[in-house]
Amino acid sequence: MFPLATLITPNWREAEVLLGHKLENVEEDIKELGRWGCSVIIKSIASGEGWLSDYLYDAKTNKVREFRKPRIITRNVNGTGDSFSSAIATYIATKYELEEAVEKGEEFISRAISLGAEYEFGHGFGPVHPCFMEDKTAHQRIYNEK
Repeated sequence: MFPLATLITPNWREAEVLLGHKLENVEEDIKELGRWGCSVIIKSIASGEGWLSDYLYDAKTNKVREFRKPRIITRNVNGTGDSFSSAIATYIATKYELEEAVEKGEEFISRAISLGAEYEFGHGFGPVHPCFMEDKTAHQRIYNEK
């Protein structure tokens, strides 16, 4: 399926399973994951106390970019990967180039995690909160193109 994908979005654990070894050199390892011709984003790699990084490999440009962000302390992370990849797919579908779609997806999921952290759900993990109006201009652009 990977050769048919525009982007795959493994977290660091999934990336290690796909690679068959621990992440050692992110820039080399992420390009290895893109060997099927798809772009790759490896999510949630610890990058210093209180920080996480996501790394994007754009298969078209052969460029690797780091997205560094503060770690949000919360147990409400259910749906993070699905919401993040869906946001990116939505931005690509609304005519954003890959890197900008990922930037906007990063902003979206950070806000969804932050808003979800405000709630308490039982004793386990809870969901992120992706139900907010994020960017009215994207919606306007779709309607204006029709």
